[in-house]
Amino acid sequence: MGAQSFMRDLVAFLVSEPGAIGCEPRAYATLRQLANSEAAPDAVHHPAMLFDALVELIAALTDESPLVIMIDDAQWLHESIWPLWRALFRWSADRRVLWLVGFRAFREEELYCLPDPVGLQRIAVRSLDWESATALVQALLGERSHEREREHLLNTAGGHPMFLVECARAARRSANTGAAIEAIVDDWVSRLPDGTARTLQALAASGGCAAIETLIATTLFTRSELATAVGELERAGIVREENGVLRAFSLWADAALARLGATERRMLAEHGMPRNENVIPLATGARALVRERRSHYATVTRTA
Repeated sequence: MGAQSFMRDLVAFLVSEPGAIGCEPRAYATLRQLANSEAAPDAVHHPAMLFDALVELIAALTDESPLVIMIDDAQWLHESIWPLWRALFRWSADRRVLWLVGFRAFREEELYCLPDPVGLQRIAVRSLDWESATALVQALLGERSHEREREHLLNTAGGHPMFLVECARAARRSANTGAAIEAIVDDWVSRLPDGTARTLQALAASGGCAAIETLIATTLFTRSELATAVGELERAGIVREENGVLRAFSLWADAALARLGATERRMLAEHGMPRNENVIPLATGARALVRERRSHYATVTRTA
C-alpha cells in the first residue's frame, strides 16, 4: 500500500472524530487537504511537517477522550511510512492513545521495519490447537451439524480462527471461499522460503498428505533440511501431523498447487502416496526428523 493513500485514509478517519476541531488551525487545514484531495499536499513530501500536523491532531483527540488506532495488514505498508510511525509511537508513549498494529510475519527478521520492541509489546498470535479449533467449529456450525461437515471445515482452514469463521459463513451460503481469504493465503504461500514452499507443493501434489519418507524422495531434501521446512509449516498452521502422515490444510494446498505447471504437478504426484498404502509411523512432525526413535518404526513390505 502506498504511503500517500494510507495516510489519506487514516487522516480522513481521524479528522472526523470528536475533538478534531480542537486541533491547531493550520495543522487541521493541512490534514483536511490531505484527507479530501487526490493531490498530495506539501506535508506528504515533508515528513516533519506531516509529523507536526499529526501530533497536533492526536493531542487534540486524546485531550477529548482516549483513542485507539488499529492498523491491520501492516506488512503491506510501504517502507517509507515507518520512520514517521516510529516517531509517532515514541511521542505518544505518555498520551491516552493505544496503537494496535497487525503484522503477518513468518520470521523475526521480517519485523525489521517495526519500532524497537522495547517501545511496543509484541504478541505472537498463532493458530489454535486442534482441540480448540474443533470446539470453535462446533460452535460455528451448531451441535446439530454432521461430523463430516465439521471435519471438512477443519481440514480446509486448520486452526486459523478468521479462516474458520469465513469458511463457515461460506458453507452456510453454499458459496465458495471469499476472494479476500484466498488473497491472504496466496500472500502467505508467496512469502514462504524456497525449501518450505517446495515441501508444501510436494504435499499438495501428493493429494494433500504424505509420509516423511515420501517427502524426502519427492523433494530430495536431507532429513535436517526437511525438518526445517516442516517446522516452518507447522508453526504457521499450514500442516499438521496425524498418525505419521503430514497433512496440508486445503486452503494452502490449493494455493500451492495453483503455482505449479501441469507437468511439474504431474511429476511431483508420481511420488505421492497411494490411498491404500501402509504408512511408516514416525514421531510427530518436524521433531521426528531430528530425533528418530526406533519404537516408532514399522516394517513396510512393498511388492512390484
